[in-house]
Amino acid sequence: DKSIDMIKDFFSEMKAANIVPIACGGDHTIPLPILRALAVDEPGGILHLDAHAVTLDVICGDKVNHATFMRRGYEEGLIDPKRAIQVGMRGSRFTPEDIQFGYDVGYSIISMDEYEEMGRAAAIEQIHQHLAETEVAVQAVLGHPDVPAGATGTGTGTGVQIHGAGEADEPGSRETGQPRAE
Repeated sequence: DKSIDMIKDFFSEMKAANIVPIACGGDHTIPLPILRALAVDEPGGILHLDAHAVTLDVICGDKVNHATFMRRGYEEGLIDPKRAIQVGMRGSRFTPEDIQFGYDVGYSIISMDEYEEMGRAAAIEQIHQHLAETEVAVQAVLGHPDVPAGATGTGTGTGVQIHGAGEADEPGSRETGQPRAE
């Protein structure tokens, strides 16, 4: 609990100073205290890139952990479900209902199978339509072909590997500023 409070306090100070934070590292426990600090005025939008829905209620007796932040964020009024999109869901599940919570509360979900079927451009377009005109938190799990060996700090080794995921924010090439040829 002390770590959760420290993270929230740190990001609250950033918000008070009008600093837009970028947080890298940690596990899926840290988005919740960050959301608690940043979404105090109104629920926020979120682009969640992950193989797991992280919508469990309790795991190992804890309600706040690496598998619960998307549920806690909704329950605490920190995430606006109309502005929440989860991309890449394909990972292991404790129960068949693990992913169902997001559907039930109104999150937009693009499974990994759906992503591969629709393609990157269509997925990016859907993300843009869903999150247009909103401040968005982006939470992404490390996508590595061999996550347990390549990212030993991950709790569940089935990260999403979405090629070109960084291209979702701009229509042109990063190098030239010119539109990409598809």
